[in-house]
Amino acid sequence: MQHYSVFLETFNYDIRYRSSKENANADAMSRLPIEDVNNRNRIEEADVIELNLIETLPVTVEELAESTREDPNVRNLLQGLKVGRNVKGRDRFGVDQNEFSIQKGCIMKGIRAYIPPKLRKRILDELHTGHFGVSRMKSLARSYCWWECVDHDIEHLSRDCNECARVRKNPPKFITHCWKKPTEPFQRIHIDFAGPFLGLNFFVIVDAFTKWPEVKIIPDMTTDTTIDKLREYFATYGVPSIIVSDSVQFTSEQFQSFLSKNGVIHKMGAPYHPATNGLAERFVQTFKDKLKTLKCERKEVQFELYKILMA
Repeated sequence: MQHYSVFLETFNYDIRYRSSKENANADAMSRLPIEDVNNRNRIEEADVIELNLIETLPVTVEELAESTREDPNVRNLLQGLKVGRNVKGRDRFGVDQNEFSIQKGCIMKGIRAYIPPKLRKRILDELHTGHFGVSRMKSLARSYCWWECVDHDIEHLSRDCNECARVRKNPPKFITHCWKKPTEPFQRIHIDFAGPFLGLNFFVIVDAFTKWPEVKIIPDMTTDTTIDKLREYFATYGVPSIIVSDSVQFTSEQFQSFLSKNGVIHKMGAPYHPATNGLAERFVQTFKDKLKTLKCERKEVQFELYKILMA
């Protein structure tokens, strides 16, 4: 079936359905093949494709056929393919036997050549030429060759290569846990301090749902000042359900009591991991960069801050 499929690819044709009663013109004699004496030794197109594919490997057809005959792992499969006998699942690596065929004594899985253990190192060295990564090596292997643990062997080769290790990127960071998305505005807010910057301190509040930022210039970073600014915020936008902050500056008993009386849940980030409160941390960096770009004086900071928040 694979050979015939490759053979048909050389033609342009349309497939049309014709019912049996309209097929009366076909008879037995018209379907008998006539021997073509002139093309008796002609190689089929599918055979040419498979032989050319084997020749692209760093082994010859003769070497591959000889190593295949000596490989005890495929002895039963090779014999079964020659005589048309089904073999047991363990003798065909758990793969449907219809996927295998024989070409010049070599076992083919589809259009890929089976590589016996004796020749696999040469194939792997060829795949690793140029020291490309695992994905590219697997892509090349899936076009030309196959054996049962080819992907595992490629990964093992790349992992143990000293040259590849010198230029390999750092391993990816662990998957972080994201905050659950709020269902309404001002349900969860993130707070943080910034400064001293240009001799001033700032109190930053960002709503998690709308990303609405509030920045207040404050004289100091004491608990009384923080509570006063939060009261102003609550009076304007309503009391949130959750406040997120870092675990260093917002731990006083007075601040915890203020939140408890207002029914606000206080969640703090992990120590030395500011990304937990990344929404506020990111906006602190944003407005600092904008103030630096404006190169304003201290007396103009409030006016420029209004312009930044308006934008």
